[in-house]
Amino acid sequence: MNRLPKKYNRGYSLVELIVVIAIAGSVLVTIYLSLLYALKINLRARHSTFAYQSAEQEMEIIRNTPFANLTNQTSGSFLGTVSTLQQLPSGTGTLTIQDYQSNNKIKEIVVIISWQEKTQSKQVTQSTLRAEGGIGQ
Repeated sequence: MNRLPKKYNRGYSLVELIVVIAIAGSVLVTIYLSLLYALKINLRARHSTFAYQSAEQEMEIIRNTPFANLTNQTSGSFLGTVSTLQQLPSGTGTLTIQDYQSNNKIKEIVVIISWQEKTQSKQVTQSTLRAEGGIGQ
């Protein structure tokens, strides 16, 4: 069999090309899967951020509400409109106001934000105490 001299044999063999394509393919698949995972984590973080913002918005509304207007309620609706709650899939908010340790001059306030994350239910809870005369009274 006649072979070309080495100086004319400058191409890649079929085996070398297959190995390079296999390596490049596996790298591309890994990058693609990493991007999908990053998008999923980003969406979860976004929902969590909206939930905390919603809870904080309701807490701010409660802080600006006169103490005399805070009546005891169990699993009630929010006192104000919370705009970020609409950003959550199936997002709902629950407000509980009750006397703290049977003292009607101190209220325990609990805000619960719930939403659906694909097949899982998620929730964020924030609570605080509010005194009739303010902090330290």
